[in-house]
Amino acid sequence: MEYENKSRQILTKLFELRVTVDELEKMIIQQENLLNHRKKIYESYSRRSPLSTDAIYVIFDRKLEYVNKVFEGLFGYTADEVYRQEFELMSLFAQAIS
Repeated sequence: MEYENKSRQILTKLFELRVTVDELEKMIIQQENLLNHRKKIYESYSRRSPLSTDAIYVIFDRKLEYVNKVFEGLFGYTADEVYRQEFELMSLFAQAIS
């Protein structure tokens, strides 16, 4: 009886782990699809933006993902600076207001 109980518990735990693995695999696929989409957008803008006289930028999830040279000159930040995780997007607007 105790053996059957332990076996049942192990099987239940294995099933729960399988469900968790399935969910994680789905999340990985979603993240990969999102990354591929973002790469396509970046490539599209990076090909076109050198021809523009306008500041071009791409924001995703409240972070700058792409800026062109005109943007850098207008706001005084390099692309490397604005791509950093700690860069505060709102600092661009606070700077413009003051």
